[in-house]
Amino acid sequence: MTRESKESCFDEFVVAREQLEKLIGELRSESARILEHGEVESLISREGKELLRRLMQGYLDQRTAAEERYEGVSGADGEERRHCRARSRSLVTLFGDVEVRRLGYSGARLKSVFPLDAALWAASIILAGRRQLSWPVKRDRFNSFVLSPSLTRQEKPSSESIACVPEKYQVALQA
Repeated sequence: MTRESKESCFDEFVVAREQLEKLIGELRSESARILEHGEVESLISREGKELLRRLMQGYLDQRTAAEERYEGVSGADGEERRHCRARSRSLVTLFGDVEVRRLGYSGARLKSVFPLDAALWAASIILAGRRQLSWPVKRDRFNSFVLSPSLTRQEKPSSESIACVPEKYQVALQA
């Protein structure tokens, strides 16, 4: 199947459109006409965040659909990896969790290489335990930790908070 026919058969954003239509339907409903401003704001915030999450998922799915399969891929070590298989992992974004599907290339005793990861994020993804965090999530957690007015020297930051801080500053936070 050619890329054009593959892309025209699948709309990665259909679930986002469904979410938008659901939200508009709720706002047009009889029950919404009696809601107070704050309740409407909460509804739009909650359902709007889900819409944004679905848009992010659609974007990632679009990138996955366009990903080219190669005969082999070389890693930073210069070794070629010829074994290819589809892989996925969770990613925590500002809008919620999404699933990143991409091709991984490996070889005997070689660490897997994921070209789509390199194209999307370069080195902006970090590990916090087993969760992958996008750069905006990492930045927001760092800012909320550093700028927190309630933080005192006696409080110990959580390991998840520390994982969001650039490595060169982590030693000071663990003290």
